[in-house]
Amino acid sequence: MARTVQWVETRLQTRLRATSLTISSASLYDVMDKVQKTLNHALVRKVTTGTLTLSTASAQSFYYTSAAIGTDCIRPLAVYLSSRTVMETPGWGQIQQYDRNWFNATGTRLETWSPVGHNMIAVYPSVVTADATTYTCVYLQDTTTLNSTADTFNLADDDIDLVLDLCEIVWLSNLRLYPEVKAKVEKFQRTIAPYVGGQ
Repeated sequence: MARTVQWVETRLQTRLRATSLTISSASLYDVMDKVQKTLNHALVRKVTTGTLTLSTASAQSFYYTSAAIGTDCIRPLAVYLSSRTVMETPGWGQIQQYDRNWFNATGTRLETWSPVGHNMIAVYPSVVTADATTYTCVYLQDTTTLNSTADTFNLADDDIDLVLDLCEIVWLSNLRLYPEVKAKVEKFQRTIAPYVGGQ
């Protein structure tokens, strides 16, 4: 069952009272919201399927993910055309390994794509006369904003301890309670290690 903001707030306030600290609900919601977005980004929790739409109007090699996929897209994870997987190139600068003149190359369907920064993708070749202009896209979806006690977290229940730990770290850091922060960060690192391959 998805946890509500009120459920998490009650437990976090209890933790923070142990350090003689109380905080306003409005401030707490903002921290919770940012923590949820951070953990979703790091752990790749809220994944959905949508459409990558390309333009044939010009030889376009770069697209904003918000326009080509959706405003809720944090980053694409996989692209398909029917049963064919369109290969991802990890760094867009490496596309030149396929074609030194890739930026000017045109074709009828994608051969590879690559993330560019945090809000764009590069495609090769540019699709000008297309077999298809829409591709199935699996992507990491942004979490919904938390701003009231009734709102529910998009993260799984198993992740809520991480939410509590990270929220606590943020608030203790704001108060410059560094000895307490150090202990909490060490605990957080041990807790999150299994989720991120022990990094």
